[in-house]
Amino acid sequence: MPQLELLFSDQFDTAFAGSVKTELDTHLDIEGPYFWLQKSADPSLGPQLIQLIGDAAAWAPLVSAATVYLSTLAKRAADATWDGLTSLFKSKEVKPLADVAATLANAAQQAEGEVEIVVGLDIPEKHWGTVMVIKAKNPEEIACAIGSFVLHAERLAKEMKAEVAAGHAPLGRATINLEEDGSLTVRWKSQGDYSDREKRVP
Repeated sequence: MPQLELLFSDQFDTAFAGSVKTELDTHLDIEGPYFWLQKSADPSLGPQLIQLIGDAAAWAPLVSAATVYLSTLAKRAADATWDGLTSLFKSKEVKPLADVAATLANAAQQAEGEVEIVVGLDIPEKHWGTVMVIKAKNPEEIACAIGSFVLHAERLAKEMKAEVAAGHAPLGRATINLEEDGSLTVRWKSQGDYSDREKRVP
């Protein structure tokens, strides 16, 4: 089964990172945890990091739950309430996505200062990748972001692999942005000619 690499910035405790891996392993196949050494321990110099990156197939266990969660939210958009959102989040059909989001939210809430939850694809490689950066600490919001990414993951992988083959591999990180209409836009700088690139995935 394809794995997702779990990476933390080194401010996180090793035992705590291990407990996060154990919880995520309930629904996903996790490699790690690994730690990224920051140049300074001063949190004011940058956000802490919780990162999950891997092949699109590694995110497949969340697709069904993401479909239910986002489609139900869309149907209830006109009369959405917090109680309704909480009820949906706790439903059996959404449990895999909800559990992952809750685990990541709890990890982010345990950290001091700013935290980035980074989820994505290992294209062109697994350190920077093609990723969505989530700054929310609310599990329902995190579930919306991860769900949107998961439902587009296969298409994103296909499009980005084509860009790499055409000589437009990202220089560093390619960033996925969630648009108001539910589509995703990926932006990056090309290694080939240093041009700014953009790809929209409906």
